[in-house]
Formats: sequence, C-alpha cells, structure tokens
Amino acid sequence: MSTASLSRQTGGLVIDAVFVFDADGSRCAGTPGVDKAFGGRPIERVVDLAARFRQPDGMPLELELPGTRIALGANGQSGSRVVITTELLEDGTGAARGPAMVVAVRPFRDEDDPATVHHALGSVLAHELRTPMTTIFGGAQLVSDPRVSETTRNEAAKSVEREAQHLNRIIEDLVVLVRSSGDSPLGLEPVMLQHIVPRAVAATRATRPRASIEVLLPPSLPPVMGDEDQVDHVVHNLVDHAVVYSPLGRTVRVEAVRAGRNVEVHISDDGPTRDERAATGAFDLFHTSVRTAADPSGANLGLVVTRRLVLAMGGRIWASSDAPGGELVFSLPIAGRA
Repeated sequence: MSTASLSRQTGGLVIDAVFVFDADGSRCAGTPGVDKAFGGRPIERVVDLAARFRQPDGMPLELELPGTRIALGANGQSGSRVVITTELLEDGTGAARGPAMVVAVRPFRDEDDPATVHHALGSVLAHELRTPMTTIFGGAQLVSDPRVSETTRNEAAKSVEREAQHLNRIIEDLVVLVRSSGDSPLGLEPVMLQHIVPRAVAATRATRPRASIEVLLPPSLPPVMGDEDQVDHVVHNLVDHAVVYSPLGRTVRVEAVRAGRNVEVHISDDGPTRDERAATGAFDLFHTSVRTAADPSGANLGLVVTRRLVLAMGGRIWASSDAPGGELVFSLPIAGRA
C-alpha cells in the first residue's frame, strides 16, 4: 500500500494518510508530515489515532479490528467525515517489533461509494433493526402464551403490528439506498397530495400513537408530477423525522402551498433549530448535528433516502435555518398547465 498526498478538509483533518503500527500498537511508519496536518499531540500509537475520531453513533473506534468504517472528527463536525481502513499484516507478531497493522485514512467522497454504502448498511442492521425485532419477538411470545390475559395479548399484538410497520419502512429505505444509479427512471404521473399526505401521516400516527400532527392541505391544490408510492414514502419519512425530534406534547405541522409552478410541502417541528451548516448537510449520509442524537445508527438513512426520491421525481428538497425549530421542505412540479 503506497502513501498518498496530504491535504486538508473542513475540521482540520488530514486525508489520504497512511499509518503503520507494530504488534504492540506503536507507530513505526507513516505518511510524512501527518502529525502536523492532523494537529494536536503526535500520533505515536494506534490509540492516539483512534482518539482523533469516533463512530457516527458517538461510540469510540476500535482501529485494531480489520475492515473499513466511516468516522467523524472527535469534535462531531459533519464536515470531518473520513473513511478509515485497517489491514492486518500476516507477518506481524507480538514476538518481534515489526509492521503488523496498516491504517489508511481517506476522505468521505460520496454516499454512493460502495464502501460507504456497505458501512451504512452495517450501521442500520446493527442498530436500527434491533429495537423493532426485539419488540416483535417479545410480542409474538406474549400473543401465543395462554397464561397471559386477553388484554395483554391485545396490547402485544398492537405493538407487533406497529413495529412490523416500522421495520417495513426501514427495509424500504435500505432498498432505495442500495438501488443502483442505472435503474430505470420512475414512471411519473399526476398525483394528488390531498390523497397522499393524510395517508402518510396516518401511517406515522400508527407507529407513533402519542404524536400530535396537524395537517393543512388547501382543497384547491393542483396535482403534481410524481410517483404515488414514492411521494408517500417521502412524506412518511419527513413527518416521522419531525415527530422524533419534536418535544413530547408539541405539534408537528404539515402544510402544502402552491409556489409558482410547484407545490411545496412544509414539515415543521419545535425541536432544535438548525444553523446554516446543519441545514446544508441535513440530507447527507452520516450527517451529525444537535438533531441527530436520536438516530441509533448515525447513518441519517431516512433523510438520505428522502432526498434521493425527491430528486428522482424532478423535485427539490431543503432544510431551513431561518424558522424556529426544524423545518424540512420539498417541492414537486405542478402537472400539466394547472
């Protein structure tokens, strides 16, 4: 493995750097000048390098394990994302001082990079699927247990249904994430947001029964060009996101308005406000901000998928940094000459 040139990235992290460590974790070689480029104390051991980063879910890195992982700067800035690969050398042993481990750091280049997608899938499978699967398994046991009361079985059945719907949505997000760019374009047709938005909101209420959601849809809204299933997916993901980050007891607002040749759908909540930087990166894979603490995988999968679907339908999507709380907006072109 050859070393590459040094450069800088937002957050002051070096990119395209290579480190070589011996069997006891001490550094024995590496890209020249890397310590100055990284800043801080010299990187003398593998634990020093690991301390510069953390996993997207906030957990520390274990660079001694082979494989590729996405990491964030320890300061938590979303612009400090890198891809770190650890390779173990066959001739590295604890008996003699010599190369045993190579750790390469490179920039996070694109969310479509196979290694990036692979890591995103791993994060989701390891974290986001755990809760619904645990609930479904436990609920199924209660439903089939003759010793529990009828009331308990009914509540367990409702929990299983809610988590199954949640699990299905995660799977749909994963399908969109791994879909290749060479897929056929969506078959777009005129669709009515007055029909789709209430259905998507009802799906969120089914999985989050304590949510308070207000919907304002003028009956005069013209049809927009889109795919009905994908628009439903977009609205559900955005409303679900708003519910997660809205304080308990506060209302999430969903409003559609005509804006020139488009219809805009605004989803707002009373959660933390995004600054300009957080608004710009809100739909990026592994984006981190004050609003992402509730994402157990750290992948930001729901918003990544939402952006892909909106763009595939010829629309636009953005996050606001002006309004109090959080606001996400997507727009789709009006069908025909309405």
